[in-house]
Amino acid sequence: MSERGERVPGRVHRFRLAAPRPRLVSGDPTVRCSEWWPQSSRELTTVPDQCSVSLFPCHAGGFCDARHLRRTRAHGYPYSLIAHVKRSSALMILVTGATGNMGLPLMRRLAGSGADIRATTRDERRARALLPPGTQIEEGDLAQPDFLEKALRDVDKLFLFLEAGDPARVLEVASDVGVPYVVLVTSLLAETRPRSFVGQLALGTEQLMWESGFSGTVLRPWEYASNTLAWAREIQSGDVVRKPSAGLPSPVIDPADVAAVAALALLEDGHDGRTYALTGPAELTAQDKVAALSAALGREVTFEENGEPELLAKIRNAPEEVAEEFGVCFMESPGVLSTVEDVTGRRPRAFSEWALEHSAAFK
Repeated sequence: MSERGERVPGRVHRFRLAAPRPRLVSGDPTVRCSEWWPQSSRELTTVPDQCSVSLFPCHAGGFCDARHLRRTRAHGYPYSLIAHVKRSSALMILVTGATGNMGLPLMRRLAGSGADIRATTRDERRARALLPPGTQIEEGDLAQPDFLEKALRDVDKLFLFLEAGDPARVLEVASDVGVPYVVLVTSLLAETRPRSFVGQLALGTEQLMWESGFSGTVLRPWEYASNTLAWAREIQSGDVVRKPSAGLPSPVIDPADVAAVAALALLEDGHDGRTYALTGPAELTAQDKVAALSAALGREVTFEENGEPELLAKIRNAPEEVAEEFGVCFMESPGVLSTVEDVTGRRPRAFSEWALEHSAAFK
């Protein structure tokens, strides 16, 4: 054995930290080792021989610039031991929001990839009916620390979106348990309207992710096509969609296209450190969207403005103040971007395609 350690009899391997070079100690990878943790980073460290562990000396309290690392729990030493315990050789991906508008198409893309796929849900029965066979389903609330730690255990890559409860808390726990890679979905408002509430939240969460030492990819979509599901009740009960204003043209994106980019970031190399701004293929007004829904339903549906003068003035002069209620449709768009095609090799889907596929929700 090298100068970094010595093999001793019994069921432990012992290593004395010396040079900042990684060592892989291989044992039986089928044994669950995630509860093991080194107790000292200065003297000898015992490693159960049934675990497969990578040891990296690193400055105290910091992160090593390598994947598959845990943040150290031993502080105050010249060097700290960072260890990552792998349960198996298969890639483990955790998808939050797996039964949602973006989560479902993502789960379908990940199925058959060879990775182990785990999904969090609040309704296991519904999840089992919707998700691909073989999915590991964890039922619980991401706001509960015990559940969150259990769901994140042994995860190699995490799919997380801004609306997933408290994303900052999820990132904190993911860092603590050693998740190395995150695909984070935020909002293009981080770029176009960074001072808006959503823009600030997006930037803050992205900054936390990078500063926590994760490898990862950030996806910044614009307005989702699925936002029009908010019109479903009006269309089901009548033939007019009434809103305060038609808003500005907006390059709405199918959540399935965001999922397509996310799947590649989770399964392929080459996306680490990248931030992708995502839009659909064309800028549409509210009237355009209603016309597409009308065609998909095979009956006439029209759009009607009914805004009060004061609200219309606020929409024109301070669209950030109404964004929480009305979304980004009253904000100047970033234009049509080619990112989806650049990453996936195909054009993003038109809103008319989304409308036809989801027409049942409006009947």
